[in-house]
Amino acid sequence: MVNLIQYDRKSRIFKYLNLLLLLVFSWVVLQNTLYFFEKIIFGNHENFYDLKLIYNSLIDTLNKENTYKIYPPYFDQPTTSIPPYILILIKNLGNFTYQNFIKIFIFFEIVAIIFLFFYSYKLFSLEKIKFLYPFFYFFSFNFSLGLAGTIVGNIAVLLYSIIGISLIFLYKEKIFFFSLLIFIVSCFKFYLLIFYFLPLVLYGFKTLKYLIPFVFSIFIINYLFYIKDPILYLSWVELMQIQVSRSPDNPWVGSDITQAFAALIRTFGNYFNIYLYPSTFLSNFFWIIITSASFVSFYFIYGNKKLNSESKLNLLSFALILIFLFYPRVLIYDLFLVIPAYYYLSSKIIFSVNKKINSIIKFILFFFFLCVQDTHAWLCSLSMIFFLIIYLEFKNKNPLLIK
Repeated sequence: MVNLIQYDRKSRIFKYLNLLLLLVFSWVVLQNTLYFFEKIIFGNHENFYDLKLIYNSLIDTLNKENTYKIYPPYFDQPTTSIPPYILILIKNLGNFTYQNFIKIFIFFEIVAIIFLFFYSYKLFSLEKIKFLYPFFYFFSFNFSLGLAGTIVGNIAVLLYSIIGISLIFLYKEKIFFFSLLIFIVSCFKFYLLIFYFLPLVLYGFKTLKYLIPFVFSIFIINYLFYIKDPILYLSWVELMQIQVSRSPDNPWVGSDITQAFAALIRTFGNYFNIYLYPSTFLSNFFWIIITSASFVSFYFIYGNKKLNSESKLNLLSFALILIFLFYPRVLIYDLFLVIPAYYYLSSKIIFSVNKKINSIIKFILFFFFLCVQDTHAWLCSLSMIFFLIIYLEFKNKNPLLIK
């Protein structure tokens, strides 16, 4: 039997809890698989919805139309958020029929999933669950087979597969190749520059000589395109502002920590029958303050240490938890990279010298990781393990073994 939680062999209760964990997760897999076939394969669900938006934008670009122009109430007029310079670069893909365009995407999607599994098995200790891990990958954090960026047709699966390969380069201290790959994905989604935090915390400011040229290049590309076509570029910027605006009816907001902050305030207001919802400015201010404080503190606690291979992987895993915990606009298919890191930390860290308490903590972490089917389960899971590690560091337990 696969032992997800470490337990005292003399205590049978934890053996039964481990069995319960696997049984409940098996039930989750069964239910989501049945839902997948009932609603996705044989139902009327519109597959590759996000991909269709990209295809329509390519057609608009070929016809020299402004694909970003939308009008109030905005949220019923979805369009792609891919930057205009990328759409122009790949616009000829719009010459394919939509069915052939889907086939091209499926091919690259399969390659991307292979890369993501390669990243998982290459970096993390998954020998004990090497056959069970694919189920973890598609069903943990309420992924629901096929819905998390695969059947939806979101390009996130392609971008995160590239980032996964870049993390292998980063672990091997090949900073240039890591920086190049992050540059490529950041051309599609600007905020993916956040991954440039990783070499800083692992290897220190000496890595800036690799990072700064690529960050500067991103700004130059955007500036030059703004000069070339300011109307189209500003339309894209306006669309980005609409998508990141914080409001209860914005379908693009995601379920990140900032939205949790906004929802908490709204719930507090509802308790007193008062409508309270923080403005976009207040929400963004909250995000900037808490993110800046967390990243700076993280660097000064862990950054630029002399790391062996094990401590380097520990720190990389924990840094990934940090990034996705404070990631802007997290959607469920943004979690491809963090799944093996979460499993690795949950199984590896000794949270308490008391074996029973250690087993209980691991059971709770794995239960939220695998069995809780809710859109906010991932946020709860990452928050728990993050603050557990911080607490243990504060108590000088040093769970990451970083000297």
